[in-house]
Amino acid sequence: MEDFQGSKVSAIMKNAALQAMEKIKVYYQKTDAAAFTVSTLIDPRLKLFYHEEQKWEKKYIEAAKSQFKMLFKEHYSHPGLEAEVELYLAAARLPRKTDILQWWKVK
Repeated sequence: MEDFQGSKVSAIMKNAALQAMEKIKVYYQKTDAAAFTVSTLIDPRLKLFYHEEQKWEKKYIEAAKSQFKMLFKEHYSHPGLEAEVELYLAAARLPRKTDILQWWKVK
């Protein structure tokens, strides 16, 4: 929506775009967004940084993080998993040119 700042787009169009964005937020949560969430968070080049850079609202970033943790807990439960996930998410992201398949093989 920042694209509208300083533009010559009419107030009607700006309002329509804002309303559409709000509708997308409602329905996005109802889709199987888990695949998108997991794919971005498991990529050590993106993680939560992607969501922050795309200016997701804080509540959606927290929801993505919670969903990620829940899915890992359901499928890969072992002692210390939650701390391991927290450390992974808190760690610096890797450079864009990193071969993520090779990185995960080493991990």
